[in-house]
Amino acid sequence: MQHYTSHRARSLLLASAIATALSAIVPSIALAQQGETDIRQFDIAAQPLTGALEEFTRQSGRQMVVPRNMAGRSAAVRGALDADSGLAQLLQGSGWSAIPTADGSYRLGSTQLDGVEAGAVTAPLSVEGRGGDDESFQGKTAYSQRDLQSIPASHGQITSLLRLNPAVQLDSGANSSNRPGDLEPADISIHGAAFWQNLFMVDGMSVNNDINPSNREFAFVNASSTELSGNPSQGIALDVGLVERVDVYDSNVPAEYGGFNGGVVDAVTRMPSQELRGGLSMTHTRSAWAQYHLDDWKEDEFYETPAIADGYVRNQPDFATTTWRLNLEGHLTDTFGLLGSFTRKRSDIFNQRLLNESMEQGGATLPTFTNVFRQIDNYFLKGVWTPTSRFMLETVVNHEPHQSEHFNRNALDGDFIIDGGGSNVGTTATFEGESVVQTHKLNWSSLEHSRTGGPGWFARWRHSPEINWGERRPGGLALYGTFGDLYQEQESVGYQGKFEWMPVEMLGGEHRFAVGAGLSRTDALYERRQQYTDHGVGALRPTRTCIDTNGVLDDRHCSTSPLTFPEAMPASSGFRQGDGQYANRVSLFKAGRIDVEQNAWTLWAEDDMRFDRVRLRPGIRIDGDDYTDQTTVAPRLAFEYDFAEDGSSRMIAGANRYYGRNIFDRALRVGRESLQYTMSRGPDLVWSTPIPAALNTTVLGNLDVPYDDELTLGFRQVTWNTAFDLKFVNRKGRDQVITVRVDGANPDPTVRQTFHYNYENIGRSDTDSVSLSVQPLSVLEIAGTLTSAQLIANWTDVERSHNNPDGARYGYNFFIQYEGQVFRYNERPVENFARPWTARIFSQTQIPALNLTLGSFLSWRGPFTAAWYTGESVEYEGDDIDVYMQRAFGTAMTWDLRLAWENRIGVKQETLFANLDITNVLNRRNVATHIDNWAGGYEEYELGRHFQLELGYRF
Repeated sequence: MQHYTSHRARSLLLASAIATALSAIVPSIALAQQGETDIRQFDIAAQPLTGALEEFTRQSGRQMVVPRNMAGRSAAVRGALDADSGLAQLLQGSGWSAIPTADGSYRLGSTQLDGVEAGAVTAPLSVEGRGGDDESFQGKTAYSQRDLQSIPASHGQITSLLRLNPAVQLDSGANSSNRPGDLEPADISIHGAAFWQNLFMVDGMSVNNDINPSNREFAFVNASSTELSGNPSQGIALDVGLVERVDVYDSNVPAEYGGFNGGVVDAVTRMPSQELRGGLSMTHTRSAWAQYHLDDWKEDEFYETPAIADGYVRNQPDFATTTWRLNLEGHLTDTFGLLGSFTRKRSDIFNQRLLNESMEQGGATLPTFTNVFRQIDNYFLKGVWTPTSRFMLETVVNHEPHQSEHFNRNALDGDFIIDGGGSNVGTTATFEGESVVQTHKLNWSSLEHSRTGGPGWFARWRHSPEINWGERRPGGLALYGTFGDLYQEQESVGYQGKFEWMPVEMLGGEHRFAVGAGLSRTDALYERRQQYTDHGVGALRPTRTCIDTNGVLDDRHCSTSPLTFPEAMPASSGFRQGDGQYANRVSLFKAGRIDVEQNAWTLWAEDDMRFDRVRLRPGIRIDGDDYTDQTTVAPRLAFEYDFAEDGSSRMIAGANRYYGRNIFDRALRVGRESLQYTMSRGPDLVWSTPIPAALNTTVLGNLDVPYDDELTLGFRQVTWNTAFDLKFVNRKGRDQVITVRVDGANPDPTVRQTFHYNYENIGRSDTDSVSLSVQPLSVLEIAGTLTSAQLIANWTDVERSHNNPDGARYGYNFFIQYEGQVFRYNERPVENFARPWTARIFSQTQIPALNLTLGSFLSWRGPFTAAWYTGESVEYEGDDIDVYMQRAFGTAMTWDLRLAWENRIGVKQETLFANLDITNVLNRRNVATHIDNWAGGYEEYELGRHFQLELGYRF
């Protein structure tokens, strides 16, 4: 069943409504400025600082005093800006700052910005303000180091900072009161696209984990012999302390970027300082510093963690999280610098219940509570060599293993570890010639998502003197072991080359040509290195020995300890007083490995053209691979018209296509069942020859690559010394891959005959998004304080044909009636990543007299609806189906603060600093997500007021 309606006209009306409503706010902001500032049109390329400052002097008409022997590079500055803002952008990341003088000129002085001193080497980069993406057709937002350090970030994760972006919506359960100790980065959706179809990069090189990122059914972490879920798409979760800036591309994305349906998030790492610098800090938070929001009926079971508790730890009422950061950097020679860092993030989650209430009531003696942990380590090394001002070589080595501890509930020796993360090594060479800049990148990465630990088998027993940890009652169970080790790995190596020509005059305009190419190889595997067995309670039979007739002892699936309650066993099983127990049938999963290889290539080209008032950027991207055996062609086009000829009033539009990436789990599933067998035996205890348990249940087929078609229309107006950006984005997602259950015979004899799962390109989505950004271009000075601010409002309408691409496989394929219509449960209206209305205000205030910076983030999210089970049923095609209705949930508002204090205690930049983060300052009770458990629905709430403290020393 599809749920599609046209909202294009309504979208434009909403954009106008937002602009009208907020127009009353902006004049008061503007009048608070110290008068209107002269706006100039800047066009300065990234280059050595001395040349950039000369060009700035020419274009701005402002003079400056430049120190001797000034080193470093500038950032690019383009667009309509006042002189102060333009110079601030030009100097960003250079280690220099500009101080206005009384006569209107500037004096340049060195600055210390988080360990990066004046003259530090910086790569060529393009910096745009958050309010208006002058260089990238309203498609790119660059968050500076100052932005990153002014907003509370959950455990230092970059994705939590993307709340500032109007195109981004976070997983509604990311800030749940139930799981505040988890460390994984939050999933994000950009313009309603699938959360696993964003491109995450570090220094322009992909760190996506594509083994199985679409399956976030966490219950399968410890409830399946073959399934390993919960794999995050962001394979390397780089700590925000290593980042110089984050570039987010959400629309009108240049042809250089591909392999996504949502957007691009590129974390650009910091450069080493010229002199020896370093720092040490510790960040801590704990459950005692947090307010939980729970429904009254759930509080008792939440704090006692009863039967609902499980080994993947969905309830965390008692936790402590600590992050240690250590870094050292400097230049070994005038031309070679190193930056090294170690970060450890660890959460200890206490008192997780091993036994549910029914087993305790049955007399189980297994210890009731256990402690588990989450841990992410990050070993980071970056080297930069600049033998000349026109050549730079950067190498980054990043090793980031993730570990989390889980357990099989109610089972002795049932604890195990989930390993994730991995390593990446990247080298970037930049050559700046007279007419062309070349960039060459080599990248290698190895990412994993594996399960290890436990004895390597699973058994379900009846109580006996030796098997005495289970329920001491007739029919009581005693469980033992884990579901076996599984290894999933992805190894990639790739090359990217880019050539950017200096502007040339031809055909009546200015042209900036850029072309690029790339090659990559990816190997993904699913492996079981040791065979695994398990047996059910129905397989138990009586025995007085565990040595078979061949003299082989079975210490896995046999016990001679007499059953405590033999009379409780079925009469047909033949148990008598004094009998032990053995399994006459087991499931056997043999050791084996399944591999998938992909060789891919890409070519792209674009021309950034300027003709008087018109700017046009046509581009094309061509990708091919031998995994899908397809070649895709993605046209890109962005357009801009300058009404006022000075950049202060512009219209921006675009038409683009984005093709997604391949998810390797689909191919790894095919043939996975070939590792599964059954074995049986009689009273002689001799195992029969293993028999294949099941034929293949998955058919991959010939799949097309999913794509999104995008149309954009935007306006940028600079007035009252304030930038207004209004943007409309329409996305049509097509050929999305979803799983379909097919009943009946299949002509392929290797496929299960009763049913199988087939992957098909039948999924689709439609998204309309309207956003408005309002940002003053200068700083507000009041009583010795400096304040900058930005307001963002957004409306998003997402309609998707499915909620989970693997919904059929996980039991979501049944029919329901919803609001009078009948369709499958997996086709109900989308609930996550789909808050229709949002508004956000971000501000930063510096108080030099107190050495204090105050960052404030106020977020309002409008109401949303979800499907709710009524407990009723109706007849449909001869069967009873459940009835669901629409349930409305109210608004959510959070106010987060960061207080950053630092005090220099020595003459050589020795500094003590402290950061206090207070999230949900008002302790609002906000619904995070609606959980449907097929017996009714309940809500999880966002965490209440929460404190996090960082203390550190920098030299």
